[in-house]
Amino acid sequence: MFKYCKLMLALFLACFFSMAYRVLANPPRDEFFAQGVASVQGMEDPARLEALQDFKKQAVLQAILQLAGPDAVVAHKKTIDSEVLCHADDFVESFRIINEGNMEGLYRVNGVAKVLLHDLEQALKESGIIGEEEGKDGMRPEAETARNLIHWLSLQGCSADVSGRTAQSFFDDILKQKLSERGWAVSEDETAEAKWVVKSLVECSNSIIVAKVEVRSASDESVKGVVSESVMSDSETPLMESLLTLVEVVYPQLMDIIDRIVPTSKVFTSSSVAESDRNTWNVVIEDCAEFSCWEKLEGALHTKGLKGRVQEIVIDRNSVNVRLAGVPDSLPDYVENLNVGSGLKVTIDKLDPVERNLSLMFQSAGSQ
Repeated sequence: MFKYCKLMLALFLACFFSMAYRVLANPPRDEFFAQGVASVQGMEDPARLEALQDFKKQAVLQAILQLAGPDAVVAHKKTIDSEVLCHADDFVESFRIINEGNMEGLYRVNGVAKVLLHDLEQALKESGIIGEEEGKDGMRPEAETARNLIHWLSLQGCSADVSGRTAQSFFDDILKQKLSERGWAVSEDETAEAKWVVKSLVECSNSIIVAKVEVRSASDESVKGVVSESVMSDSETPLMESLLTLVEVVYPQLMDIIDRIVPTSKVFTSSSVAESDRNTWNVVIEDCAEFSCWEKLEGALHTKGLKGRVQEIVIDRNSVNVRLAGVPDSLPDYVENLNVGSGLKVTIDKLDPVERNLSLMFQSAGSQ
Protein backbone atom coordinates (compact mmCIF):
# COMPACT_ATOMS: atom_id res chain seq x y z
CA MET A 1 0.00 0.00 0.00
CA PHE A 2 2.85 2.35 0.94
CA LYS A 3 4.61 1.64 -2.37
CA TYR A 4 1.38 2.30 -4.26
CA CYS A 5 0.95 5.68 -2.51
CA LYS A 6 4.56 6.61 -3.32
CA LEU A 7 3.99 5.69 -6.94
CA MET A 8 0.82 7.80 -7.15
CA LEU A 9 2.58 10.72 -5.49
CA ALA A 10 5.47 10.43 -7.94
CA LEU A 11 3.08 10.42 -10.88
CA PHE A 12 1.23 13.43 -9.50
CA LEU A 13 4.44 15.40 -9.02
CA ALA A 14 5.66 14.45 -12.50
CA CYS A 15 2.42 15.66 -14.06
CA PHE A 16 2.45 18.83 -11.96
CA PHE A 17 6.01 19.81 -12.86
CA SER A 18 5.46 18.86 -16.51
CA MET A 19 2.45 21.15 -16.69
CA ALA A 20 4.32 23.92 -14.87
CA TYR A 21 7.22 23.62 -17.31
CA ARG A 22 4.85 23.84 -20.27
CA VAL A 23 3.27 27.01 -18.89
CA LEU A 24 6.64 28.65 -18.18
CA ALA A 25 8.20 27.52 -21.47
CA ASN A 26 5.23 28.54 -23.61
CA PRO A 27 3.30 31.28 -21.80
CA PRO A 28 0.29 32.54 -23.75
CA ARG A 29 1.13 35.84 -25.43
CA ASP A 30 -0.97 38.83 -24.44
CA GLU A 31 0.17 41.35 -27.06
CA PHE A 32 -1.31 41.17 -30.55
CA PHE A 33 -0.66 43.08 -33.76
CA ALA A 34 -3.93 43.95 -35.48
CA GLN A 35 -5.43 46.14 -38.16
CA GLY A 36 -8.73 48.00 -37.91
CA VAL A 37 -10.57 49.13 -41.03
CA ALA A 38 -13.54 51.39 -41.65
CA SER A 39 -15.08 52.91 -44.75
CA VAL A 40 -14.63 56.68 -45.05
CA GLN A 41 -17.93 58.33 -45.88
CA GLY A 42 -17.53 62.09 -45.57
CA MET A 43 -15.41 63.22 -42.63
CA GLU A 44 -12.41 61.12 -41.57
CA ASP A 45 -12.91 61.44 -37.79
CA PRO A 46 -15.90 59.04 -37.52
CA ALA A 47 -14.10 56.52 -39.74
CA ARG A 48 -10.97 56.77 -37.59
CA LEU A 49 -12.92 56.08 -34.40
CA GLU A 50 -14.65 53.13 -36.08
CA ALA A 51 -11.32 51.76 -37.36
CA LEU A 52 -9.75 52.18 -33.91
CA GLN A 53 -12.59 50.22 -32.34
CA ASP A 54 -12.27 47.55 -35.01
CA PHE A 55 -8.51 47.36 -34.32
CA LYS A 56 -9.29 46.50 -30.68
CA LYS A 57 -11.85 43.90 -31.76
CA GLN A 58 -9.33 42.25 -34.08
CA ALA A 59 -6.74 42.07 -31.27
CA VAL A 60 -9.31 40.53 -28.90
CA LEU A 61 -10.38 38.11 -31.63
CA GLN A 62 -6.79 36.87 -31.99
CA ALA A 63 -6.66 36.36 -28.22
CA ILE A 64 -9.92 34.37 -28.42
CA LEU A 65 -8.39 32.18 -31.13
CA GLN A 66 -5.42 31.55 -28.86
CA LEU A 67 -7.61 30.63 -25.87
CA ALA A 68 -10.44 28.76 -27.58
CA GLY A 69 -9.14 27.63 -30.98
CA PRO A 70 -10.64 28.18 -34.45
CA ASP A 71 -13.31 25.47 -34.15
CA ALA A 72 -14.85 27.14 -31.09
CA VAL A 73 -14.75 30.54 -32.82
CA VAL A 74 -16.66 29.14 -35.79
CA ALA A 75 -19.20 27.35 -33.59
CA HIS A 76 -19.87 30.37 -31.34
CA LYS A 77 -19.61 33.23 -33.85
CA LYS A 78 -22.87 34.95 -32.85
CA THR A 79 -22.13 34.69 -29.13
CA ILE A 80 -18.61 36.06 -29.62
CA ASP A 81 -20.03 38.97 -31.61
CA SER A 82 -22.80 39.86 -29.18
CA GLU A 83 -21.24 39.08 -25.81
CA VAL A 84 -17.49 39.53 -26.21
CA LEU A 85 -16.33 41.60 -29.18
CA CYS A 86 -18.96 44.29 -28.59
CA HIS A 87 -17.18 44.90 -25.25
CA ALA A 88 -13.65 44.79 -26.68
CA ASP A 89 -12.60 47.88 -24.68
CA ASP A 90 -13.08 45.89 -21.44
CA PHE A 91 -10.38 43.41 -22.49
CA VAL A 92 -7.73 45.81 -23.87
CA GLU A 93 -5.34 46.97 -21.17
CA SER A 94 -3.28 49.22 -23.44
CA PHE A 95 -2.42 49.72 -27.10
CA ARG A 96 0.12 51.41 -29.36
CA ILE A 97 -0.64 52.70 -32.87
CA ILE A 98 2.10 51.93 -35.41
CA ASN A 99 0.57 53.77 -38.35
CA GLU A 100 -2.81 54.89 -39.60
CA GLY A 101 -4.39 56.75 -42.49
CA ASN A 102 -6.94 56.94 -45.27
CA MET A 103 -6.03 54.64 -48.15
CA GLU A 104 -8.36 54.74 -51.12
CA GLY A 105 -11.51 55.36 -49.07
CA LEU A 106 -10.66 52.92 -46.27
CA TYR A 107 -9.27 54.20 -42.98
CA ARG A 108 -6.76 51.71 -41.58
CA VAL A 109 -5.27 51.59 -38.09
CA ASN A 110 -2.28 49.27 -37.50
CA GLY A 111 -1.01 48.73 -33.98
CA VAL A 112 -0.30 46.49 -31.00
CA ALA A 113 -2.80 45.85 -28.22
CA LYS A 114 -2.20 44.21 -24.85
CA VAL A 115 -5.16 41.99 -23.96
CA LEU A 116 -6.30 41.08 -20.44
CA LEU A 117 -6.24 37.31 -21.00
CA HIS A 118 -7.58 36.36 -17.57
CA ASP A 119 -10.63 38.62 -17.89
CA LEU A 120 -11.21 37.44 -21.45
CA GLU A 121 -10.94 33.77 -20.43
CA GLN A 122 -13.51 34.32 -17.68
CA ALA A 123 -15.88 35.97 -20.15
CA LEU A 124 -15.48 33.06 -22.58
CA LYS A 125 -16.27 30.59 -19.80
CA GLU A 126 -19.32 32.56 -18.65
CA SER A 127 -20.59 32.63 -22.24
CA GLY A 128 -20.07 28.88 -22.65
CA ILE A 129 -17.50 29.30 -25.41
CA ILE A 130 -14.83 27.36 -23.52
CA GLY A 131 -15.13 24.92 -20.61
CA GLU A 132 -13.66 25.23 -17.15
CA GLU A 133 -10.76 22.91 -18.00
CA GLU A 134 -9.70 24.69 -21.19
CA GLY A 135 -6.95 27.27 -21.36
CA LYS A 136 -5.57 26.57 -17.87
CA ASP A 137 -2.11 25.36 -18.83
CA GLY A 138 -1.36 28.03 -21.40
CA MET A 139 -1.12 25.48 -24.19
CA ARG A 140 -2.97 25.76 -27.46
CA PRO A 141 -6.16 23.71 -27.87
CA GLU A 142 -6.04 20.33 -29.55
CA ALA A 143 -7.55 21.84 -32.70
CA GLU A 144 -4.31 23.79 -33.20
CA THR A 145 -1.79 20.96 -32.78
CA ALA A 146 0.30 19.71 -35.70
CA ARG A 147 -1.95 18.27 -38.39
CA ASN A 148 -0.86 18.83 -41.97
CA LEU A 149 1.90 20.06 -44.20
CA ILE A 150 1.96 23.34 -46.09
CA HIS A 151 3.99 23.51 -49.28
CA TRP A 152 5.45 27.04 -49.49
CA LEU A 153 6.37 28.72 -52.78
CA SER A 154 8.26 32.03 -52.53
CA LEU A 155 8.00 34.05 -55.73
CA GLN A 156 10.69 36.46 -56.94
CA GLY A 157 9.47 39.58 -55.19
CA CYS A 158 11.02 42.60 -53.50
CA SER A 159 14.82 42.30 -53.32
CA ALA A 160 15.45 45.23 -50.94
CA ASP A 161 17.92 44.29 -48.20
CA VAL A 162 16.64 43.60 -44.68
CA SER A 163 19.33 42.40 -42.24
CA GLY A 164 21.16 40.50 -44.98
CA ARG A 165 18.02 39.01 -46.53
CA THR A 166 15.68 40.20 -49.23
CA ALA A 167 12.38 41.72 -48.16
CA GLN A 168 10.61 38.74 -49.77
CA SER A 169 12.71 36.25 -47.80
CA PHE A 170 12.34 38.19 -44.54
CA PHE A 171 8.52 38.34 -44.91
CA ASP A 172 8.29 34.64 -45.77
CA ASP A 173 10.57 33.51 -42.94
CA ILE A 174 8.61 35.42 -40.27
CA LEU A 175 5.26 34.25 -41.62
CA LYS A 176 6.42 30.62 -41.83
CA GLN A 177 7.73 30.84 -38.27
CA LYS A 178 4.32 32.02 -37.04
CA LEU A 179 2.61 29.17 -38.90
CA SER A 180 5.02 26.68 -37.33
CA GLU A 181 4.23 28.08 -33.87
CA ARG A 182 0.56 27.50 -34.67
CA GLY A 183 1.25 23.80 -35.30
CA TRP A 184 1.65 23.67 -39.08
CA ALA A 185 4.64 22.03 -40.75
CA VAL A 186 5.97 24.23 -43.58
CA SER A 187 8.18 22.85 -46.35
CA GLU A 188 9.51 23.98 -49.72
CA ASP A 189 9.86 20.36 -50.88
CA GLU A 190 7.55 19.94 -53.89
CA THR A 191 7.50 16.15 -53.48
CA ALA A 192 6.09 16.31 -49.95
CA GLU A 193 2.44 15.33 -49.49
CA ALA A 194 0.89 18.64 -48.39
CA LYS A 195 -2.66 19.80 -47.68
CA TRP A 196 -2.17 23.38 -48.87
CA VAL A 197 0.07 25.14 -51.37
CA VAL A 198 0.87 28.74 -50.39
CA LYS A 199 2.33 31.21 -52.89
CA SER A 200 3.82 34.43 -51.52
CA LEU A 201 4.74 37.61 -53.36
CA VAL A 202 6.02 40.87 -51.82
CA GLU A 203 6.37 43.95 -54.04
CA CYS A 204 7.99 47.27 -53.11
CA SER A 205 7.27 50.46 -55.06
CA ASN A 206 6.78 54.16 -54.33
CA SER A 207 7.04 53.79 -50.54
CA ILE A 208 4.31 51.13 -50.52
CA ILE A 209 4.87 47.45 -49.76
CA VAL A 210 2.26 45.06 -51.10
CA ALA A 211 1.98 41.40 -50.05
CA LYS A 212 -0.20 38.91 -51.91
CA VAL A 213 -0.52 35.40 -50.47
CA GLU A 214 -2.50 32.79 -52.40
CA VAL A 215 -3.72 29.51 -50.87
CA ARG A 216 -4.53 26.52 -53.08
CA SER A 217 -5.66 23.02 -52.27
CA ALA A 218 -2.79 20.61 -52.92
CA SER A 219 -5.20 17.90 -54.05
CA ASP A 220 -6.98 19.70 -56.90
CA GLU A 221 -5.06 23.05 -57.12
CA SER A 222 -8.28 25.04 -56.63
CA VAL A 223 -7.82 28.50 -55.11
CA LYS A 224 -9.24 28.61 -51.57
CA GLY A 225 -8.39 32.19 -50.74
CA VAL A 226 -6.16 35.18 -51.42
CA VAL A 227 -4.86 37.71 -48.92
CA SER A 228 -3.73 41.04 -50.35
CA GLU A 229 -2.59 43.86 -48.05
CA SER A 230 -0.32 46.90 -48.23
CA VAL A 231 1.54 49.17 -45.79
CA MET A 232 3.54 52.36 -46.11
CA SER A 233 7.34 52.38 -45.82
CA ASP A 234 9.25 55.67 -45.74
CA SER A 235 12.09 57.38 -43.90
CA GLU A 236 10.00 57.52 -40.72
CA THR A 237 8.97 53.85 -40.95
CA PRO A 238 11.91 51.48 -41.51
CA LEU A 239 11.44 48.65 -44.00
CA MET A 240 11.79 45.97 -41.31
CA GLU A 241 9.03 47.52 -39.18
CA SER A 242 6.77 47.82 -42.22
CA LEU A 243 7.32 44.15 -43.10
CA LEU A 244 6.59 43.07 -39.52
CA THR A 245 3.37 45.08 -39.61
CA LEU A 246 2.49 43.47 -42.92
CA VAL A 247 3.05 39.99 -41.47
CA GLU A 248 0.75 40.72 -38.53
CA VAL A 249 -1.96 42.00 -40.87
CA VAL A 250 -1.69 39.07 -43.30
CA TYR A 251 -1.24 36.27 -40.76
CA PRO A 252 -4.73 36.14 -39.14
CA GLN A 253 -6.39 36.29 -42.56
CA LEU A 254 -4.15 33.49 -43.82
CA MET A 255 -5.04 31.37 -40.78
CA ASP A 256 -8.74 31.89 -41.49
CA ILE A 257 -8.20 30.18 -44.82
CA ILE A 258 -5.93 27.27 -43.94
CA ASP A 259 -7.68 26.46 -40.64
CA ARG A 260 -10.81 25.34 -42.47
CA ILE A 261 -10.88 21.66 -41.57
CA VAL A 262 -14.13 21.23 -43.53
CA PRO A 263 -13.96 23.33 -46.74
CA THR A 264 -17.71 24.01 -46.77
CA SER A 265 -17.88 25.23 -43.17
CA LYS A 266 -18.61 28.90 -42.59
CA VAL A 267 -15.55 30.54 -41.08
CA PHE A 268 -15.48 33.62 -38.88
CA THR A 269 -12.94 35.71 -40.77
CA SER A 270 -10.54 38.20 -39.31
CA SER A 271 -11.70 40.88 -41.68
CA SER A 272 -13.19 43.97 -40.18
CA VAL A 273 -16.16 43.48 -37.90
CA ALA A 274 -16.94 47.14 -38.48
CA GLU A 275 -17.30 46.49 -42.19
CA SER A 276 -20.96 45.66 -41.86
CA ASP A 277 -23.29 44.19 -44.44
CA ARG A 278 -24.18 47.68 -45.65
CA ASN A 279 -20.82 47.94 -47.46
CA THR A 280 -20.08 44.28 -48.15
CA TRP A 281 -21.07 42.58 -51.42
CA ASN A 282 -21.03 38.94 -52.54
CA VAL A 283 -19.75 39.06 -56.11
CA VAL A 284 -19.90 36.05 -58.45
CA ILE A 285 -18.19 35.99 -61.86
CA GLU A 286 -20.02 33.31 -63.83
CA ASP A 287 -18.44 30.99 -66.42
CA CYS A 288 -14.95 32.04 -65.40
CA ALA A 289 -13.08 29.76 -63.00
CA GLU A 290 -9.65 31.38 -62.86
CA PHE A 291 -8.17 33.82 -60.38
CA SER A 292 -7.22 36.03 -63.33
CA CYS A 293 -10.95 36.73 -63.81
CA TRP A 294 -11.07 38.50 -60.46
CA GLU A 295 -7.77 40.28 -61.18
CA LYS A 296 -9.27 41.74 -64.37
CA LEU A 297 -12.36 42.99 -62.55
CA GLU A 298 -10.38 44.31 -59.60
CA GLY A 299 -7.97 46.18 -61.87
CA ALA A 300 -10.83 47.76 -63.83
CA LEU A 301 -12.52 48.86 -60.59
CA HIS A 302 -9.26 50.42 -59.42
CA THR A 303 -9.13 52.55 -62.57
CA LYS A 304 -12.56 53.88 -61.55
CA GLY A 305 -11.19 54.79 -58.13
CA LEU A 306 -13.03 51.98 -56.32
CA LYS A 307 -10.99 49.76 -54.01
CA GLY A 308 -12.56 47.32 -51.57
CA ARG A 309 -11.16 44.74 -49.20
CA VAL A 310 -11.31 41.08 -50.19
CA GLN A 311 -12.58 39.04 -47.25
CA GLU A 312 -12.79 35.70 -49.04
CA ILE A 313 -12.30 34.20 -52.50
CA VAL A 314 -13.54 30.76 -53.50
CA ILE A 315 -13.03 29.42 -57.01
CA ASP A 316 -15.10 26.44 -58.08
CA ARG A 317 -15.51 24.69 -61.42
CA ASN A 318 -17.69 27.36 -63.00
CA SER A 319 -17.20 30.65 -61.19
CA VAL A 320 -15.20 32.96 -58.97
CA ASN A 321 -16.94 33.94 -55.72
CA VAL A 322 -15.65 37.02 -53.90
CA ARG A 323 -16.81 38.59 -50.64
CA LEU A 324 -15.85 42.25 -51.02
CA ALA A 325 -16.01 44.74 -48.14
CA GLY A 326 -15.64 48.50 -48.01
CA VAL A 327 -17.53 49.21 -51.24
CA PRO A 328 -20.62 51.43 -51.67
CA ASP A 329 -24.23 50.58 -52.45
CA SER A 330 -23.60 51.84 -55.97
CA LEU A 331 -21.23 48.96 -56.84
CA PRO A 332 -23.58 47.68 -59.61
CA ASP A 333 -23.36 51.10 -61.30
CA TYR A 334 -19.57 50.80 -61.33
CA VAL A 335 -19.48 47.36 -62.91
CA GLU A 336 -22.27 47.60 -65.52
CA ASN A 337 -20.59 47.67 -68.98
CA LEU A 338 -17.19 48.06 -67.30
CA ASN A 339 -14.31 47.37 -69.69
CA VAL A 340 -11.98 44.79 -68.13
CA GLY A 341 -9.52 44.54 -71.01
CA SER A 342 -8.84 41.79 -73.55
CA GLY A 343 -11.86 43.02 -75.49
CA LEU A 344 -14.25 42.12 -72.66
CA LYS A 345 -16.84 44.07 -70.69
CA VAL A 346 -18.95 43.28 -67.63
CA THR A 347 -22.68 42.62 -67.75
CA ILE A 348 -24.93 42.05 -64.75
CA ASP A 349 -26.63 38.66 -64.82
CA LYS A 350 -28.42 38.80 -61.44
CA LEU A 351 -28.72 41.51 -58.82
CA ASP A 352 -30.16 41.39 -55.30
CA PRO A 353 -29.53 44.83 -53.72
CA VAL A 354 -31.16 43.81 -50.43
CA GLU A 355 -28.87 40.83 -49.79
CA ARG A 356 -26.07 42.54 -51.76
CA ASN A 357 -25.56 39.62 -54.12
CA LEU A 358 -24.16 40.50 -57.54
CA SER A 359 -23.71 37.95 -60.34
CA LEU A 360 -21.61 39.06 -63.33
CA MET A 361 -20.57 37.79 -66.73
CA PHE A 362 -17.79 38.78 -69.12
CA GLN A 363 -18.90 39.41 -72.69
CA SER A 364 -17.29 40.72 -75.83
CA ALA A 365 -17.05 44.51 -75.67
CA GLY A 366 -18.68 44.69 -79.10
CA SER A 367 -21.82 42.75 -78.11
CA GLN A 368 -25.06 44.48 -77.16
